[in-house]
Amino acid sequence: MRSNPLPDETMIGPLLVYAALVASIGSVTAVVYRRVTGYDAGIGRALSGVTALSLSLALGYLGYQFVTTDYTNGYVWAHTIDYLPLHYRLSGVFADVEGAMLLWATGVSLVTFRTVSTTRDDRRTSAIGGVATAITAYFAVLVVTHSPFQPLELSTTTWITGPRGLNPLLVNPYMAVHPPITFAGYALTVPPFSIGVVHLVRRIRGRQGLFEDRVDGVATWLRGAWTLLTASVTLGALWSYYTLGWGGLWAWDPVQTASLIAWLLVTAALHAIAEYRRDGTSSLLAVSLATLSFPTVVLVRVVTQSGVFTSVHSFGIDYDRLLVALFVVTFGLALGLSLVRWAQTARARRTTQTTQPRSAATTDSETDPGSRTSTLSYGVVLLLALAAIYAWGVFFPVVSSLLLPTRVSFGVGFFNLWTYPLVVATLLSLGFYNDRRRSGDDGSGASGDGNGDGSADGDGERDVEGGEALDAVTIRFGIAVGLTILVALAPLPSWRFDPAETGLAYRVLGQLNTLSLVPPALYALGAELARVVPWPTNRPPEWSLPSIGTLLVHAGLVVLVLSVPFSYVAAGSGGVLGPAVADGGRSESTDAGYSMVVHEVTESTQPSGVSLTVAERRLLVDRVHGIGYRADALPETASGNVVVWGEITAVDRSGPTVAYRLGDAVWVAVDSVATPNGGSDSTPAFEPGDTLYAQGVVQSGASEDRVVETDSRFVGRDPVQAVLVDRQAISTRAKISVFDGDSRVARGWVGVRAGVTQGSIDVLVERRVLDDLYVVPQQIEPWEDSHLVVVSLERIPVMNGVRAGIWLLLLGGMLRLWRYR
Repeated sequence: MRSNPLPDETMIGPLLVYAALVASIGSVTAVVYRRVTGYDAGIGRALSGVTALSLSLALGYLGYQFVTTDYTNGYVWAHTIDYLPLHYRLSGVFADVEGAMLLWATGVSLVTFRTVSTTRDDRRTSAIGGVATAITAYFAVLVVTHSPFQPLELSTTTWITGPRGLNPLLVNPYMAVHPPITFAGYALTVPPFSIGVVHLVRRIRGRQGLFEDRVDGVATWLRGAWTLLTASVTLGALWSYYTLGWGGLWAWDPVQTASLIAWLLVTAALHAIAEYRRDGTSSLLAVSLATLSFPTVVLVRVVTQSGVFTSVHSFGIDYDRLLVALFVVTFGLALGLSLVRWAQTARARRTTQTTQPRSAATTDSETDPGSRTSTLSYGVVLLLALAAIYAWGVFFPVVSSLLLPTRVSFGVGFFNLWTYPLVVATLLSLGFYNDRRRSGDDGSGASGDGNGDGSADGDGERDVEGGEALDAVTIRFGIAVGLTILVALAPLPSWRFDPAETGLAYRVLGQLNTLSLVPPALYALGAELARVVPWPTNRPPEWSLPSIGTLLVHAGLVVLVLSVPFSYVAAGSGGVLGPAVADGGRSESTDAGYSMVVHEVTESTQPSGVSLTVAERRLLVDRVHGIGYRADALPETASGNVVVWGEITAVDRSGPTVAYRLGDAVWVAVDSVATPNGGSDSTPAFEPGDTLYAQGVVQSGASEDRVVETDSRFVGRDPVQAVLVDRQAISTRAKISVFDGDSRVARGWVGVRAGVTQGSIDVLVERRVLDDLYVVPQQIEPWEDSHLVVVSLERIPVMNGVRAGIWLLLLGGMLRLWRYR
């Protein structure tokens, strides 16, 4: 057991947080001074390093408090407990708003320090560091206002249940790594935002921009962010699949959908940047999307943290005006500067076309990077259209609640409906783009890059003549479009929409065959393969790590597009199995032919195992006395949950509960608590003369006496026993076998876990080649000398395809980063 903390240990965390705040403000001041005077003594860079170090130490110290379960910290008290394994104790660090904000701020400070360090010798670009340090300083303010280093405080507004431990839903391997990966991806968007803002400001003021010189760095930051955000989205989806019993990876939950918006925005930015690096097209689009990447990830956090959106993923209910302000300012800055620059460019182009001869005007327009559009740009627009639809679906319910009498929400059908045509168009666009690049023309007049990352492929020769190539490309594209339409209208199993959705669009698209996704997906994948494989031409192969990474990413997306919809459309219900008795007998078969055998049921109770140090016990006793009342001082106005104590003057064991009289006017009625095996905890025996502490609910008695109703968990002879629950978690698990006819198709454990205030389920997923058999526990309850078990069963197809698509995406993203290591 750890030693008692020193009196000033409680100040370590706050001091580190405030040191980061002071250093970050000093860093911003030093950068501004450098910009004004041109004098650089390295102070800004040093203070940026101090900020990063202070926040890193603060995060490390918070982790130490969780590992050692330092309950003098109220945040630790609320999110961990001794019996949790080490990795789940550490998961408690980012289990709520305060710790998550510190984690995010630490990542931002480290990235900012890197950014400031790389601009130290260039006064012209020092403004980039200024924007980044300003963001870091704002995050330092957020950490100070959401500090995870707060002394333990107790309140009787809710039941005080001792260290509450980690939310059972978060006791999951995916959730142990999902938040750090997510916030690392968020942090990597700060440099592109900073570079984009400075570039746009300089161009608006008529000065030379910065994006051209730093586009490689922007691409590197965004590739890293994309890979991490991809991992974040997929880990969150897998967590939902295995923990929530949804029967699928995706349910268009608001937080899920918001995370997809950020992923789409970064994906679009990378494509626009690749186009710009390759031949100079889409320059303004590339800058704008790179700049918008940071406010978009802030938006995802607003959705997650605000509590306004109903989501199982939201683990914080804190409508934070500072976080909303950060989104509004950064989004307004990115969008506003982009629109001003676009207006300038458009005005200049019109002026040039008016004042110069037609031939000269055409030449100038073609040499302006912001004026040309290629095939890939249309793909970027489609990605942005998807993001816009998802944003509308997420935010319209909130807007409607403010403007309309009732809140209007969109169902799954809305997202499926509008996703379908845009995904088909995106796949066709991707195939057409790669086909034209392979043929030597992508619509912008530039030859292919070979690496798919903006680097030239050498001689830039085309494989065939432009006219012949375009004819062949057009024919292949037309075939893909024709097959898509033909399959869409074929009288085969159709796309499934939410029956609650109405309207002409739902009636039309709702009849389309899901198999219509196959032709455009195969066309996109085939064109990608044809571009990097030398056959049937004699071109040298375009094999390189970035090109292989691009191929894997696109292949992964195609596999996901083909797998995820079918995992819902072709899913089959096996019905409800049970109730079955845990005696080895088989349950009756369902209409689908499934039956179940329950082999055994195990029950376990997890003791809290809390070991308090002297300092923690002293603090806890002080807090209980601070919020509780002596029995003879209980106010007449007291209601709801209270803590009372006093000397027992009488005991009444005549009723169903044991009642203890404290002093002259307060009775404490103590009920027993049911145990997992159907029994009950014995009520502790107290005698007159004992001092009794109890936490319970004040009720009005038949006489003038006050009655506090409680149970055996919240009474004891000292203050700690009134709030520290001995039994924290109850787990009931059943080992079952599922049969399809006479063939066993699944065997394993399902379970129900219950904490003091929260619970979760353990789903059995039997992975097979063509599908997953998904077994969700509905009921595991004592019955006579045994247990009754009820489960629901669902067959979810092509889940191995979904898993393969995820791995291809992640591997491809990492290979795309290899070039920049």
